[in-house]
Amino acid sequence: MTGIVLIDIALFLYAVVLPGIALTRLWLERDEVLLILTLGAAVGVFTLPLLAFSLAVLLRTHISPMFILLQGTVVLAIAGGILWRRKRTKQDATAGS
Repeated sequence: MTGIVLIDIALFLYAVVLPGIALTRLWLERDEVLLILTLGAAVGVFTLPLLAFSLAVLLRTHISPMFILLQGTVVLAIAGGILWRRKRTKQDATAGS
């Protein structure tokens, strides 16, 4: 994408692996780090490209690096918002009792 290996690896981790880890964290609701990282990497590598392809077909466009980066950012933002809200709800429940 950029031609610089370290930046390309960082972009791959940001756009593909981290959204998969965030989605896995949403679904599992457990704090087992190795399980979340392993399943998250698998979800990111196998599910997010399928989502990108499906969105590209629905929008009648092509898959570009910016499209994948944007998709990863949106998934991270949504998952982060849900996780933040869930954490805040738990804190309010424990503080209220």
